[in-house]
Order: sequence, then structure tokens, then C-alpha cells
Amino acid sequence: MVVEGQVQVQAPDAEKMAKDATEKAKQTVQQAQGAVEEQHSQVTEAAGKLVLASIGGVALAGDAAAKILNRMVERGEQIQKDARRRANQVKEKGQGLTARGTKKAGATFDTADLSTKSDMQSLHDQIAELSAKVDQLAKTETSATSKTSSKG
Repeated sequence: MVVEGQVQVQAPDAEKMAKDATEKAKQTVQQAQGAVEEQHSQVTEAAGKLVLASIGGVALAGDAAAKILNRMVERGEQIQKDARRRANQVKEKGQGLTARGTKKAGATFDTADLSTKSDMQSLHDQIAELSAKVDQLAKTETSATSKTSSKG
């Protein structure tokens, strides 16, 4: 029997207690290692899910952007088509108005009896001819007047 302090412990009991304590410590260490491994596994799984969620988020954002882009292109094509149709309508309406305006203007000029360019040129030529005749008559009369005054 060994006496330590106030407690009396027998050697075989002490050995058994040491083995029990060692066994219990091993079990505790194993449980702790199991818990750490489980937590590590959970953290690794969570990190993997987070990475996959991030990738999925980027992919979804890309899909949404592609859908929006396609809708914008379709809408742009539709507006372009409508604008061309309207421009053609305005062009056709303008051509119709121009044709009617030209026809009315032609009718107005026909009934107004306005002089044409060739009419004006003809009048100009006649005036030039008459001016030449007046000048000729003036020269003839000047020479006749000077002959009569020199005789007298």
C-alpha cells in the first residue's frame, strides 16, 4: 500500500486508474479528432457550395443579360421596321402631294398666260431690232438736216 498525502492507493488500483485515464484520454482525443474532421468536412462542403453558388450566380446573371440583350435587339428591330414603314408612308404621301402640286401649278401657269423664256428672248430681239432702226433713222435725219442747212 502506498500512501500519498491523505489518500491511500494500492499499486494495482493505481495502474488500473492510469490505464483507465489513458483510455479515456484516447477516447476524448479520438472524439475531438472526429469532431474536427466532421467540422472540417462541413466547412469544406460549405466552401464548395459557396463556390458553386457564386458560379451559378454569374451564370444566371449572364443568362439574364443575354435574355435582356435579345429582347432589346428584337425591340430595336421592331422600332426600325416601324420607322421605315412610317418613312415610306410619308414619302409616298409627299410624292402624291408633289405630283398634285405640280399638276395644279402647271394648270395655273397655263391659265395665267405668262411669258416663257423664248417669248422674252423674242421680245428682246424685237426691241434690239427696233433700236437699231431708230438709230438708223436718227443718223439719216441728222445727215439730212446738215445737208439742208449747208445749202441755205
